[in-house]
Amino acid sequence: MEDDTTRHRTTESMKDDPPDSDLRRLRAYVWLIGFSYTCATAAIAAPSVRATYTDVPPTIDGVLDDACWARAEPTGEFAQYRPTYGNPPSESTEGRVGYDYTTLYIAFDCSIANTGEIIGSETQRDEGFYSDDHVGVYLDTFFDRRNAYAFFTNPLATQRDMRILNEGLGSSGRRGGDTSWDGTWEVRTERLDDRWTAEMAIPFSELRFDAKGDVWGINFWRGVEISEEDLTWADIGSRQYNISRFGDLHGLEIAKLETGQGLLLTPYSTLSPRKRASEDFEVAPKAGLDLRYPLTSLTMDVTLNPDYAQIEADPAEVNLSDIERRFAEKRPFFLEGGDLYRTPIEVFYTRRVEDLETGAKIAGRLGSQSVALMTTQATPFNEEDALREGRSNFTAARYQRDVGSRLGVGLVGVNKYSPDDTRARDRTHGAGGADVTLRLPHDINMVAQAVGNWTREQDWETDRAFLIQGERRSNTFRSGFRYFDTGRNFDSEAGFIPRLNRRGPGASVEYRLQRDGLVRRVSSELSGQRLTDADGVLMEESAEVDFMLSVSDFTVFFGPERRLHRDEDENVVYTDETVDLFFGWFPPRHISARVFNSVGYRDGERSWFMSPNVSLKPTEAFSLEYSMQREIRRPTSRSDWRQEWRVQRLQARYQFTQRSFLSGSAEMTADDESRFFVLYGSEYRPKSFFFIVYNEIHEEGETDRALFVKLSYQAKL
Repeated sequence: MEDDTTRHRTTESMKDDPPDSDLRRLRAYVWLIGFSYTCATAAIAAPSVRATYTDVPPTIDGVLDDACWARAEPTGEFAQYRPTYGNPPSESTEGRVGYDYTTLYIAFDCSIANTGEIIGSETQRDEGFYSDDHVGVYLDTFFDRRNAYAFFTNPLATQRDMRILNEGLGSSGRRGGDTSWDGTWEVRTERLDDRWTAEMAIPFSELRFDAKGDVWGINFWRGVEISEEDLTWADIGSRQYNISRFGDLHGLEIAKLETGQGLLLTPYSTLSPRKRASEDFEVAPKAGLDLRYPLTSLTMDVTLNPDYAQIEADPAEVNLSDIERRFAEKRPFFLEGGDLYRTPIEVFYTRRVEDLETGAKIAGRLGSQSVALMTTQATPFNEEDALREGRSNFTAARYQRDVGSRLGVGLVGVNKYSPDDTRARDRTHGAGGADVTLRLPHDINMVAQAVGNWTREQDWETDRAFLIQGERRSNTFRSGFRYFDTGRNFDSEAGFIPRLNRRGPGASVEYRLQRDGLVRRVSSELSGQRLTDADGVLMEESAEVDFMLSVSDFTVFFGPERRLHRDEDENVVYTDETVDLFFGWFPPRHISARVFNSVGYRDGERSWFMSPNVSLKPTEAFSLEYSMQREIRRPTSRSDWRQEWRVQRLQARYQFTQRSFLSGSAEMTADDESRFFVLYGSEYRPKSFFFIVYNEIHEEGETDRALFVKLSYQAKL
């Protein structure tokens, strides 16, 4: 019988199947795509609603007593999206659309039997309304059946807006909308005896659209928290962002709409008193400028000497994998439109642009084409030597074109140029390639991309990468596959490609059932992948089975996984065997709690990772959250455990109004390092901000304290 050591660690080399076996798998996937396409069904007829013109705009107060709403055409009833698709809803809902030549007006009338069951607690903009009643409208302003804006609100009139690319697949195959886009629009709500209502006013100047069109795509949405129902107006099938099945919005005199384009200038000034442990007290004033010039379908942005001290540093996290962790972009210049660059093989990752000095970009849509171009100048700061390193210039470009209603093709390229007097030659690194997105009937989506990269310092080095992935979804079933190949010398200096010199397939299958009653959801997923290097040596092989059950307000998750992976530095192969356990309690009001555990063998040792989290929201304005991540390990030959890592984090936020807040966080690690961050922010007029920040870091026996004050003002010329 094998003991624990021999079971979980071996130095024997392992060879993969012959290289042509992967090609045979790839041919099978391509055949599957073609077969699926021949099984297509006809498109479903879209509903329609008419926008009503008004000379007298409604008063945006949440009360639907304006004359324009009495004349506006109602949408008609909604149907359940979940839990039981297509079933009649428990409550009735109607939407209406009005407009004048400057603004689009949206109204919602949401009946409910007991107004005490209306739930609204979220007051922070762009946070998800996961436990709130909410309504929203989607606008496909180019009527391309692929892309849309979305505007949502809850009973507290909290705003959530986003842009959706390629039916929520973005450019990368990742699902979701881009909430970094923030439009300037107005919303108010009102609670009545047997309903709640909402009014939205969306200026046409905030939207990019085809000035020659005459129809927009549209869908209306409602979430009813007490019955855990999501309702949709259009018959969208299995995906909320199924824009190709949205309804039609008629009646807009699009040629007469006034977009009010003009140059937007946002100067800012900052003052930052700072005291480092080993340095004298200093005060650092700074000034900068942002410029924006919106056109009907394009937007140009320029930033000069930006300062992002109001953005909190990335939280410390335990990384249980052997690949780099991807951190979200938070800097405003990179946020809007950044999803366009996120291709499946992500050759441009904006977090690689450190300490931005200047930047310029243009992005938008010209008919059936999406275009984006960005150039930046950055001077990274070497914390260890407290010196500025050589400047780097990043230039990135993206082009996408719709071919018909289901096919999209694209090009992407990035180049990083780093002049350095200490080297014989400057360093240039770049990558570029093409991608294809195909949307088939039966909710089948395919994405493929091929790229090449180049690096020049003394000599030129080149290599290539390739990826194809597909997914099919229904209301109860999802299946997907993926095959990728990154060459031996392929580099990701300007991008985020966590697995280099790897190739092989992966697949997953999921079944889920949602229903009314005590048992809300049952799901199970099976996934696995097998990766080799360019020489055919097996580098990773994994298989995982997940089970999830939601009963009332409780959710339980159980997921055993077996993963074989090679440590290239030690030329050792480990067999990890872990079980993930999750318990969550999510009542509709005031509190939620969850804990995640992962136990088993990891890297030849026994491992236990735990991560509890408790969130409190005693009032609509105040929220508090505590979380911890801790990993302990024990070699199989010993009986004592050692603490590998621990980080605790406490966060608090108080929302004074929709546009002013106070937030703070405290973070502590097992190494007695700590960080404190306090931020007061106020949007005192649209797109004009005032920030006060206090930041304190204790690390290696030294303390760094800084106060930061920033004032910005946006003016339109």
